[in-house]
Amino acid sequence: MVQVLLSISLAPTAGGQLAAATGVLGPISGVEWVLTAFTILSLSLSVILFFWVSVQHKRATQELTQKIIYSAATNAKLKQETDELKVTNRRLEQIIADHSRRQEEVVASVTGAINT
Repeated sequence: MVQVLLSISLAPTAGGQLAAATGVLGPISGVEWVLTAFTILSLSLSVILFFWVSVQHKRATQELTQKIIYSAATNAKLKQETDELKVTNRRLEQIIADHSRRQEEVVASVTGAINT
């Protein structure tokens, strides 16, 4: 972060130093002016790109966090539904066992009635 702030503060300073150097050293050539302008432009673009990447990273991190939270909530809901289905399944097994016993009793009583 310090490096970014330093880069931001250097851009205007570089222009001021260029003006001061022009007064001390005399006129600068066109190539030097182009190279200096290119350097300042590159530095500015680097700072902008750094902030853009930082924002994109933060946004992606937030989206990922939201997806993780949603996934955890869905997982908890599915676990609850699974537990409820297990309870219902046990009840159905108990009902089937009760009906089987009753059916056996009915068959036994009908068989006993026929035999007598």
